[in-house]
Amino acid sequence: MMSLNVVYATETGHVVGALALTGPAPAAPVLADLMGTELPLPVTLRDGRAVDLAVAATRLAAAAVGDTRGALAWPMRYGVERVDGVPRPRLAQLTRWRSTDKPVAVRADGVTVSVTEAVTAPTPVFVLLTGGDGSSVPLSGAIPAGATGKTLPVSLAEGPYGVLTLIAGWEGRLDAVSLP
Repeated sequence: MMSLNVVYATETGHVVGALALTGPAPAAPVLADLMGTELPLPVTLRDGRAVDLAVAATRLAAAAVGDTRGALAWPMRYGVERVDGVPRPRLAQLTRWRSTDKPVAVRADGVTVSVTEAVTAPTPVFVLLTGGDGSSVPLSGAIPAGATGKTLPVSLAEGPYGVLTLIAGWEGRLDAVSLP
């Protein structure tokens, strides 16, 4: 029997890393045992350089869950559901993006996240931008009930950026953008 230990974003529930275990399901994992102070997610910038989008451990938690087909290969397609703050033992498959969807737009004065249908409740959003110089900017907010998007204000310099976009209920995304 196989089980998984997952690291997930506490704001949105997205799985950002998974580790397969064999044998009986373990007790709840300790985040510090799975990673250090941050979890690096690599992305190649448009100029060809690679950077790590480093998600701080303060934004993450760990859970033991049952084997979920595909979670090792594509962890951000899954989310951890919580009941009264306690993770359920099964992962939920998140809504997939169509190839024509444009869920994130980065400008020098803000990042706009969008979904294809109006949300029925405030929907948490986490965006992490990392520039070619390695500096990172974390942004949090929520798409308001009845809306399809939200702009998170920020001041960005010109250059290439790696972008992690997590919108609760939707697959996580890693993208590369450039500001003129």
